[in-house]
Amino acid sequence: MNFSLFQSNGHARKLKSLAADLLGKKIQVHRHSAKEDAMAAMQLYLKYITAIEQDPEILLSHHMGLLTAAIDSRRPDTS
Repeated sequence: MNFSLFQSNGHARKLKSLAADLLGKKIQVHRHSAKEDAMAAMQLYLKYITAIEQDPEILLSHHMGLLTAAIDSRRPDTS
């Protein structure tokens, strides 16, 4: 399993796209529904968590991405 399944061009994919591609479900068709989003997110989690937890490289890359984002968000804007 490759964590890039959940990414596009190095960025996290939208939940709507993930649900369509990985679950075969259409969400957010008429308007946004927090309940619908939560259900799709949980279904994705349940479908892929075992593979994610069993691959240390996936967990490491995910945590490093979170750490990098946290560090970048604390840097002052120099532009």
